[in-house]
Amino acid sequence: MAKKIDIEIHNKLAVIPSEAGALLSTSEDVIKIYMNIGELPFMKVGKEYKIWVSDLMELKEKLRYKKLDREARMLVDCDYKDVLVYNAQKKSIEARN
Repeated sequence: MAKKIDIEIHNKLAVIPSEAGALLSTSEDVIKIYMNIGELPFMKVGKEYKIWVSDLMELKEKLRYKKLDREARMLVDCDYKDVLVYNAQKKSIEARN
């Protein structure tokens, strides 16, 4: 589970992976995976890894669009009969309550 960190990024140009994870509501490990596969550019300053806030916001938007695209593909692939069955089940549950 992602560790909650309250950070102020208004004056920051770069953040460390744990702060990046908090900003994206994910874990530091997930951020490091994006760094390792090249999806999230970073730099090493001394012993710390730094991520530009602008790059982090670009990744956030990219992930948002990937999620929307995946959901849209699921809707397109959905059979109309499945929708009818889902609606019937939903009405049945509502009627019981």
